[in-house]
Amino acid sequence: MKDQPTEKLPSDSRQVSIDHLRNALTAGRPWPFALLEAMQIWSVPQETFRRRKYNYFIGGEAFDWVLLAERMFAEVGKLIPVPEQELLIFHSRLPKLVTESDIQTTLGVPKYRGYLNYLYGVTVEEALQLAVELEIQKEHASRGAVFKENFSDEIFSHIYHKSRAELHDLFLNETGHRKLKRLSMTEHKEFTYWLAKYRWQNSDGARVASDTNKGLKQLQLMERAWQHTRKKVPLNSS
Repeated sequence: MKDQPTEKLPSDSRQVSIDHLRNALTAGRPWPFALLEAMQIWSVPQETFRRRKYNYFIGGEAFDWVLLAERMFAEVGKLIPVPEQELLIFHSRLPKLVTESDIQTTLGVPKYRGYLNYLYGVTVEEALQLAVELEIQKEHASRGAVFKENFSDEIFSHIYHKSRAELHDLFLNETGHRKLKRLSMTEHKEFTYWLAKYRWQNSDGARVASDTNKGLKQLQLMERAWQHTRKKVPLNSS
């Protein structure tokens, strides 16, 4: 008897990944682990899906795992509870049963490295910018200047020692992107990651560590504020 021909897999990993997620959920696998396993299989860095462009690896290095999760949720519908989907999409939070070690082990070395690149190059960098903005606002308020709305040039000069416009022009020249009046979310993430790398390369080690720590502390403050808000009892509850 001749061997049966092996099933030909798709030219990319998308359907394999999505099928794994759906089958694992149907079999009762806890969804966070099924999702991380499906992410480990996925190998397409960017795509257009339902007329929306998805870029899962910012700068080819930073793994936007929450964006990929959102893409996968669109395939499996209510096999994952919608409130838990929203918690991940809007707050980047997995259930507490998932540890950092679980994420590292399940994603594998390349994607976990990309996961950390995104954490420090996008999430922490945005938090650093916010922390510096709050410091600048406080300084202006102490001088009685409370009505200024845009602090971007001061923020960028403080962190990167150049204006936002100068840095954006450098970013465009280096990446080959077109100059746009308004950045999309993906382009904003790409610019933020580029800024993080610029800061790492153009500041001394002590300053890099200090600024990164400031961003991490701001994230901790935001986390505490978010947890406090979640614990509040609604005013109309009995």
